[in-house]
Amino acid sequence: NIQGKLPSSLGNCHNLSSMNLTMNQLSGTLPPEFGNLTELGAVYLSHNHLEGPLPSELGNCHNLLKLDLSFNSLNGSIPASLSSLKSLTLLDLRENRFTGGIPSFLSELQSLRELQLGGNLLGGPIPPSISLLENLMYSLNLSDNGLTGQLPSDLWRLNELQKLDVSTNNLTGTLAPLNGMPSLVEVNVSHNHFSGPIPPRLLELLNNSLTSFLGNSGLCINCALSDGYICANSKYIRTCDAGSTLQKGRLHGIQIAFIILGSSVFAVLASLCLYYVLATPRRRDKTDIEVSGKEGSR
Repeated sequence: NIQGKLPSSLGNCHNLSSMNLTMNQLSGTLPPEFGNLTELGAVYLSHNHLEGPLPSELGNCHNLLKLDLSFNSLNGSIPASLSSLKSLTLLDLRENRFTGGIPSFLSELQSLRELQLGGNLLGGPIPPSISLLENLMYSLNLSDNGLTGQLPSDLWRLNELQKLDVSTNNLTGTLAPLNGMPSLVEVNVSHNHFSGPIPPRLLELLNNSLTSFLGNSGLCINCALSDGYICANSKYIRTCDAGSTLQKGRLHGIQIAFIILGSSVFAVLASLCLYYVLATPRRRDKTDIEVSGKEGSR
């Protein structure tokens, strides 16, 4: 294993076209002299102990096709200078400590085929501009970032995307934007706050496996549109009609309670009225008798 820091003298290797130092014991920061390596086509530095922010000089590597810095301890925001990497097809920044949100300028990287940002501290919403990356093909990973808000309504424009992972965030809303993504073969939306029916196409796509939807208490399966087997054997996600039936049952129970209460009140009032009607003549008779007795004594 190679240990120590990356030397700034690397910037003198002007003809260097590829760097693969994956799974070593490299530490320290990325030297700004990286920006001098304008012939670099690929950088693989994953699974090391690199830290600190990304140098903005990386944006000078205009020929860069693949940049993999995953599984390190890099931090700070993703520098805007990366928008200059127009030829980039892979950007892998997974499992670091990046903050500052998902930058909207990523939509300028129109050559991207794979974008891996999972396992950071980015926070904030998914920018609508992410839907402009229409050449994304292999994977879009935004998992475990503390993201909020809803899925962009134009996400369907990523019609070549095969894998989508937005699990372990704080996302809300429905899964409707995923309906029009014909190339999807893997989806993970688990452990969020999504609600509403799961699109039947997603269930078919995942062979009726529900693990990709777990941890979303508001999600349900529409049995009228889905496979009867999954409705009968769903242990983890409720059926939409079960929810409505439960609601109807509650409403029906409330109606019955009001009817019983109303009937009881009516019965009490009727009893009081009947008692009053029956008791009044007796009082009159008693009064008449008392009056007659008094007159007779006179």
